Amino acid sequence: MGKRLYALTLILCCFIAFSVGYFVKGNFVNSHKTPRVAGNVYVTIESPTGMYDVLESNIITDIGEQAVRNGVCGSAVDVKYIALGNSTVSQSKMKLDVEYARAEASRVTWIKDGDYAFNITRKFTFTETVTLNAAAAHWSGNANANDCFALANFQQTTFQANWNLTITWVFIFDAN
Repeated sequence: MGKRLYALTLILCCFIAFSVGYFVKGNFVNSHKTPRVAGNVYVTIESPTGMYDVLESNIITDIGEQAVRNGVCGSAVDVKYIALGNSTVSQSKMKLDVEYARAEASRVTWIKDGDYAFNITRKFTFTETVTLNAAAAHWSGNANANDCFALANFQQTTFQANWNLTITWVFIFDAN
């Protein structure tokens, strides 16, 4: 019985040691997060029947991620334009499938929980009936330019003359 108790004790000690090591490594040693750029899109629709607000998620495009890398390495882009149109959202896209309008947005910079952030906002007023489902953040004011930093879908909506659509795009840079 003594040899069995010794073997069981040895196995139990090894199990506890490996478990504690795994816990310490997972929670203390590797506590550094993967850097990320997050964006949130606030969509506000104003019509004669009232105002409707919704928060949508977005995707940072491949060229948007490349622009972040290049910005850190010396040639930053200036994301300050919002485009409206119709599109599916994919990380590989460089522009909306069909662009209706693109305009310069106002910018506010700020800090959130120690992470640097900015948002761009643009209010569009429609002069005709148009159905849209997507927005894009760009660094160029040229219509249909292949410079989409981020894309977002919102519920497909048919806008009428004198309706307003306000897009506020929030970007938070978390590299810790």
